[in-house]
Amino acid sequence: MIEASGEEVVAIEELMSQAREDIGKLAKTEMKANRCRESKKAWKNFRENPFKFTKMVFVEKTSGSLKIPEEELEESLRAIYSDPDRDIQVGSMDGLSGPQELEVPFDLCRIRLAEVQAIVRKARAKAVRGPSRITYAVYKNCPELTKYLWNLMAGVWESGDILDSWCIAGGIYISKGKDSVSLKQFRWLSLLNVEGKIFFVQCLPKD
Repeated sequence: MIEASGEEVVAIEELMSQAREDIGKLAKTEMKANRCRESKKAWKNFRENPFKFTKMVFVEKTSGSLKIPEEELEESLRAIYSDPDRDIQVGSMDGLSGPQELEVPFDLCRIRLAEVQAIVRKARAKAVRGPSRITYAVYKNCPELTKYLWNLMAGVWESGDILDSWCIAGGIYISKGKDSVSLKQFRWLSLLNVEGKIFFVQCLPKD
């Protein structure tokens, strides 16, 4: 093994020192460039969807799994969604004024295909699936299926008999924070079938 002389050792140390300094400068330049790219990306995301960006930055990330007895879960749902007085008829109330005459009559015409297509087009394809497990993406990508749904809705509109599956909601519990385990740490999200949501949304402009 050849050993370097004193002058060579000094020169090597100077070269190593210079190399370390150059590497440090390059690292700082790269970090600055990365921060600049991240800043531009963040600004772009904010302009495209301010609500989503703000939620991502400020809302605490959630985690956890609901761990309660099934009986407690069923009792909670029963207390929220059941009404023991639902079948009691409400009588007339003194002093209650009657409805005013309509200035614009209700639009009771047959459901239009363009209305259904507009609702499907505006809906989010990534919306959470309901009990039928069908998403808006199915109707977005299958125009003929949308026409079939429109015909089905037109029949429902004319008959007045709404399908039971359009009125029944499933649901999931969503964690409110980290390491959630109790019922108070979750919120209930009701999920309807896509077909029912499309039908009821198109009913709104008709009043």
